[in-house]
Amino acid sequence: MNVLYTCDNNYIWLMGISAISLFENNKHIMNLTVYLLGERISDENKEILGKIGSIYKRKIVVIDIPMLDIPERLVSARWPLSAFTRLFSGQLLPTDIHKVLYLDCDTIIRGDILPLNKVDLTLYVCGGIKDCIGKTYKENIGLGRNDIYINAGVVLFNLDELRKTDIKMAIDTYMSRYLKLINYADQDIINGIFVRKIKILEPQYNVMTIA
Repeated sequence: MNVLYTCDNNYIWLMGISAISLFENNKHIMNLTVYLLGERISDENKEILGKIGSIYKRKIVVIDIPMLDIPERLVSARWPLSAFTRLFSGQLLPTDIHKVLYLDCDTIIRGDILPLNKVDLTLYVCGGIKDCIGKTYKENIGLGRNDIYINAGVVLFNLDELRKTDIKMAIDTYMSRYLKLINYADQDIINGIFVRKIKILEPQYNVMTIA
C-alpha cells in the first residue's frame, strides 16, 4: 500500500509524527511505503525520516518537488506551493503506482487503513469523506447544490485516472472563474475540477462535523 504526504520543511515535524502513528497502527500491512512530495526538505530532516522508517522497517521516500507549472496566482503566503503538489502526484510519483492514499501532514492515524486499499475507484479520480459545506457555497464554486463535496485531508487517489487529466489546464480553467470565490484552496479545486468523479468513502476515515 502507498501513502502520500506533501509539506515543506516547516511542517516536516508534523509529518514525522503522522508517519509514526501510521506505522504504529498498521504493523500488519506487509508492504507499506510512504512518499513525501517535499518542498525544500533539509538533509537533516530527510535523515530523521529515514531513521523513523528504519525503526518500523518501512520505506519513506522523499521526492524533491521540481519546478511545477502551477499558476502563479495560486501560490501566496496564504496558500503555499506544497498545498497544491498532490494535484500533480500522477506526474511526480512512479508510474507503476496506480493508487495512493493522501494524508494531510497533521493527520493522526488511529486504526487500520488497509480496507481503503481495496476500495474500487474504477472511473473515479479520487475518493474522500463528505465535508460540512453549505449548498450555497457549493454553487458559488461551480458545483450543484447536491453534488458531492469532500474534505481533502484524507483522499484516496486513482492515479491512472488522474494521469488522464491535464492538471495545469484544469486548474487554470477552474481558477479563471472561481479564484475570488474559493476559501479552501486545493480542497475547493479538487472538488471543482473532479466534480462527479469523486467517490464517497466510509466516514470513520475522516468524519467531519459542524460542532
